[in-house]
Amino acid sequence: MNRQKIWIAMVGLLAVGLFSQATFAQSLVWDASGERNGVIMESTYTELYFGDQCDQVIEVRVWNAPPNIRLKIFVRDWAIGVLQTNEDGYGRFFKGRRNVPLDGDDRPDAPRVEDGDIIKVGQLRTNQFITGEFQPR
Repeated sequence: MNRQKIWIAMVGLLAVGLFSQATFAQSLVWDASGERNGVIMESTYTELYFGDQCDQVIEVRVWNAPPNIRLKIFVRDWAIGVLQTNEDGYGRFFKGRRNVPLDGDDRPDAPRVEDGDIIKVGQLRTNQFITGEFQPR
């Protein structure tokens, strides 16, 4: 292999290394959990920053819920989705937004999670909800 090919390979590896480090320069994560009548709920909200944009991801999980039911999910009283439990009473909800522009405070525009925001998971017809408060990791 000649020197020119080695030089090109080294520059390429350096560029890939720098790009991969700069792609996700920062991530912010909030967690919330709650329990009601033996039903456990956990949620994680993540913002992955790259340049002047970010990706947002929220995941909600429940255990020990009644089997095969639909549970509405609210953050700050905004309905964000529906979680379906399986025959074992476990359910998982996942939602993401990609390439969200940042606003004046270098965070994505709403909807987004803030410290102390409340997540509620439950059924509207029974008005029984599991609640949790988002706290930064």
